[in-house]
Amino acid sequence: MPEIKEYGERKQEEASETIEICEGLPIRFFLKKKIKRNGSETEEIVGRGGIHGIGNGIFRICEIYVDESERGKGYGSKLLRAMEEYARESGGRKIGGEVTLGLSDTVEFFKRNGYEVREPPTGIWIDEYQEVWVE
Repeated sequence: MPEIKEYGERKQEEASETIEICEGLPIRFFLKKKIKRNGSETEEIVGRGGIHGIGNGIFRICEIYVDESERGKGYGSKLLRAMEEYARESGGRKIGGEVTLGLSDTVEFFKRNGYEVREPPTGIWIDEYQEVWVE
């Protein structure tokens, strides 16, 4: 089983992207990209994610989304790494969540990032979802 991966600082600036973490319930992550519009530079949110702790060092991914026009640029993986790092720094040992059945692209995204489709750590299956987890 792959371990939760190293990520870096809580707010990472890399080229023209920034990941901002907003603590609350759930913990929200926003991927912002610098863009030029009408001669001035601004930031636009191009992706978002969310996790929450469910106890015993387990974190559930409740959302990960990248605008369709920005997919294929590695932004989803950057968000996922930020969520994993936050969970690890907060004592997490497992992270995962459910993916709606039929969303094979989403399942493949998680598999490419080291996740496996398997039984949830709670042992409770939800009929219309597949579970993806990494330890």
